[in-house]
Amino acid sequence: MLRMELALFWLLLPFAVLGHFASAIWLFNRLHAEVWPYRFRQVLERLLFLASLTVPVLIALQLPVLSSLITLSAEQRQQLPWFNLLTFGYLCFTLVACLLIVPWWLVPKLRYRVPSELVRNETQRLDLGQQLPGISVQGVFPRLCASLPGNQVLHLHVQTKTLRLPNLPRRLAGLKIAHLTDIHLTGKISRDYFAEIIRRTNDLQPDLIALTGDIAERTRCLPWIQPLFGALQAPLGKFFIFGNHDFLLPDTNLLLEEMRASGFVDLGGDCQRLNIRDTPVLIAGNELPWQGPAPEVPPRIPDSPSPEFRLLLAHTPDLFSWAQSHQFDLMLAGHNHGGQIRFPLIGPLISPSRFGVRYAAGVFREGPTFLHVGRGISGEHLLRFNCPPELTLLVLE
Repeated sequence: MLRMELALFWLLLPFAVLGHFASAIWLFNRLHAEVWPYRFRQVLERLLFLASLTVPVLIALQLPVLSSLITLSAEQRQQLPWFNLLTFGYLCFTLVACLLIVPWWLVPKLRYRVPSELVRNETQRLDLGQQLPGISVQGVFPRLCASLPGNQVLHLHVQTKTLRLPNLPRRLAGLKIAHLTDIHLTGKISRDYFAEIIRRTNDLQPDLIALTGDIAERTRCLPWIQPLFGALQAPLGKFFIFGNHDFLLPDTNLLLEEMRASGFVDLGGDCQRLNIRDTPVLIAGNELPWQGPAPEVPPRIPDSPSPEFRLLLAHTPDLFSWAQSHQFDLMLAGHNHGGQIRFPLIGPLISPSRFGVRYAAGVFREGPTFLHVGRGISGEHLLRFNCPPELTLLVLE
């Protein structure tokens, strides 16, 4: 009997270790999905990172004592140091966490299917670091990250995705929307890189441009805005909202002024009605949870002779349920960067979302609402493995 108990302990130990790291990843993702002061969040992030590495070491040092706990009497256990009992209790907690968190991550992953309405996905793969020698990375640590073997931070996928939306008004068939997200002008990557992104976007000849946040987070990059974004061309308009990193600027009004001077329409907390090809279109922007309130979206008119198409710009895909409840046909988001590091078979593990990696990137459908999550153009951290930046043209059918 004793041998069976010891064997069970060593059999369950790897699952407890898995539960430890699963709990750390879950906390990390939730930490970045909430509205925390930036510096405070950084402190919590570093403490979590430190704990995720040091706790397994401390447990490993106590394994001989922990494995003998099951052979001791209740009286002998009471004489053990408190940290041995605390460590054993933590192992039990992580074992339960493994049973809860791993299925919560795995089941949606196994159930996910690319919506059949994504009828085409054409990808052009570019290595801009090789093609444009003028692109540079500034700073010792950013250069070190960018030089790591396999890092795709200067690679670019230009994707043309054709979506066959069942509720799309007939006259909007063929509408082309360029979806840009997570530009992250920080000065770490030189302006030449972003100028090439702008040129490539114009080459796609979009009818409308939607920019879903995280535009700039350093004041020194604000003079880049008008030369870059002012050059974008879209006959039906250029629209934007802010993301969480835009609110790190000392004065977001300066960025707002630069974007408006570049010909962009601010949709933050607002909605507008457009007439496109004699068809009513409602386009709205939601910057929650970082900036509110949410836009006041009027209810649909049932059995309207001119059905309205609804497009939502949001930074985080966590607002997907909000988009569904307000009857949007298509929602565009970013924020999750595709996870930035995607492991073979497993995929990404890190994603700053309440849903973890469920909406890290790609096309999703819930009821009549479609969601496109872009991987972004750049990022705060210059690390991308098996997850290159993405510039997307959505063609609606």
